[in-house]
Amino acid sequence: MTHFPVCAADLSAEWLEEALGAPGRLRGFETGTIGTGVGLVGNLTRVSLDWNGHDGPETVIAKFPAAGEESRFVAMVLRMYEREVRAYEQLTPRSPLGSPECHFSAFDAETHDFALVIGELHGRNPDQVEGCSEKEAALAVDRLAAHHAAFWMDERLEALTWLPSLDDAQIVPAVQFAFEGGWSVLADSVADLTSPEISTLCERFPALIPGLMTALSQPPVTLAHGDYRLDNMFFENSELSLCDWQLVTRARGPYDLAYFTTQSINVDQRREWETDLVNRYHNGLAAAGITDYAFEQLWHDYRVAALFCLVYPVIAGGSLTVEDQRHGRLCRALFERCVAAIDDLHCLDLVQ
Repeated sequence: MTHFPVCAADLSAEWLEEALGAPGRLRGFETGTIGTGVGLVGNLTRVSLDWNGHDGPETVIAKFPAAGEESRFVAMVLRMYEREVRAYEQLTPRSPLGSPECHFSAFDAETHDFALVIGELHGRNPDQVEGCSEKEAALAVDRLAAHHAAFWMDERLEALTWLPSLDDAQIVPAVQFAFEGGWSVLADSVADLTSPEISTLCERFPALIPGLMTALSQPPVTLAHGDYRLDNMFFENSELSLCDWQLVTRARGPYDLAYFTTQSINVDQRREWETDLVNRYHNGLAAAGITDYAFEQLWHDYRVAALFCLVYPVIAGGSLTVEDQRHGRLCRALFERCVAAIDDLHCLDLVQ
């Protein structure tokens, strides 16, 4: 299929039939926008399908480039669209983490246009602003350890030219630039959550970013999801499925772990559960055969990652709008949780 749609308005019954392998069997379809207020650098559309004598999916999710030029520029610089398309094509089938079935994928290297048609995930999708239960947090950490173990020091990852290391020379300055812009927007709205120490940290953080990204890119590395958070998770019984693979990268495992624990779990619960969750992760690696990653090293990497993950609420805060109130609540929650973890884990000692 040479040509593909780049927005929901481009969809047609004929194209959907071909993409889903059911020519001539679709009576019609309806579309509806989803995913607002969760920081997506792309457009998600739920497509409801009306089949004519064909046992196909009732709904699929179509994903396209962001409509806004600023979001699209960020996605191009970070190669987010290519990463997600290739991840669905080459990596998610190998992961113990559940992921949507990929019906169609395409990426244009010249324009950075892309299209994905994936299955809709089911189960409980917790609101990241509200947090999750201890059982869900434990399951997320158990599945993360299994996923990381499956790709631990996998030489095949290095051969994938589209899959960057976290300290990729093109990505590091982009993260620095985005952090500076994000802090200039977010600072006033989180002033009540910011201590003098955190304010000073945020001012000097762009200069710290390269060292932190390099530290998290040293062996042993694995396949990091890069956006391992509740908004992207679907819990069903004892299973966990994950979407949004736009930031997949090669990095140390605690990068994903610390991002999840310090920004998807409420502060008091993280303080209560943290030791157990980090131990669960370490034990999960060991059970999968990863026995040469000492807990002391893991804990150090976890602290480095907790500090680096300050980039998430600050960069997300750079796109705050009055209209998107959920985005604002989410950024405040992430920032509050992140700075509490930086303080609790004495992360500032790492950059004195």
